[in-house]
Amino acid sequence: MTSLTQKLSELVGAAFEGLDLPKELGAVRASDRPDLAQFQCNGAMAAAKYNKEGQAKKNPREVAQSVLDALSDNPIFSKLEIAGPGFINLNITDAFLQEHLSASTNFGVTSIEPKEQIVLDYGGPNIAKAMHVGHLRAAIIGDALRRIMSFAGYDVLGDVHMGDWGTHMGMLIADYLRNGEDGLVLNTDINDPVSVTALMEDMAARYPKASGEAKENETLKKEALEATVKLQNKEQPYYGIWEKIREVSVAGMKETYAKLGVHFDLWKGEADVHDYIAPMVEDMKSKGIAEESEGALVVHVVDEGDNKKIPP
Repeated sequence: MTSLTQKLSELVGAAFEGLDLPKELGAVRASDRPDLAQFQCNGAMAAAKYNKEGQAKKNPREVAQSVLDALSDNPIFSKLEIAGPGFINLNITDAFLQEHLSASTNFGVTSIEPKEQIVLDYGGPNIAKAMHVGHLRAAIIGDALRRIMSFAGYDVLGDVHMGDWGTHMGMLIADYLRNGEDGLVLNTDINDPVSVTALMEDMAARYPKASGEAKENETLKKEALEATVKLQNKEQPYYGIWEKIREVSVAGMKETYAKLGVHFDLWKGEADVHDYIAPMVEDMKSKGIAEESEGALVVHVVDEGDNKKIPP
């Protein structure tokens, strides 16, 4: 659809043509002085360049006045005036603006060509844990960006990118197994909202309890770490319990995000990149990017001569 400035440029350009001047002189843009006018046209200032042989030099203010005379009967303009040596100031009526916006499907936004794909990570909830206000903020801001970029023509993929891997999962699974309550997880019916809610509430209460106990008890801490290793090696029953926890958690997340009107195209998590980590580490080691330091594999990011303090 024709933009507002394009439409105004056509009208003003026609007025210049009526004076036997190039249509391009009628180019209209947003005013540099919005306190004086909404739009401006500077074409009259350049009219002198288009004098025909034998003609007297055109006075910019006289040209501007002739343009205004041609536009004065058009009801879309609420105010037309000349400023300084020949600048044309234009204001449009609210009725015309409303009519233009009502007919617009994209409100003047130019679509991106060619389409570029953008992946947005704006979720970040942890499975088996209740969401908090921080997740609300990320979801609302992220989904707003997704909508704006989609409207502008980008091919946008929204990814929730869950925290679904690591020690906190091993800790929770170890607690279920130690107490002989893994059946609470495995027997949950994903299609039964009551069953799903019950497990979500149980996990939300169980994790902080298990975490606190592991901090005080070295045996439980070691047990959680061992469970994490077995989970990451996809050993049973650890991996099967994790799959069920993830499935139930995702069902709960989808219900919550649906209430918020927040959309995700991808429901990926940290676990989805687990199989890429080992080859990536080997690649960094082979290229000398990563090296052993104090028993850990590290990547040095400080440039030589860089005096800026790097956070630990």
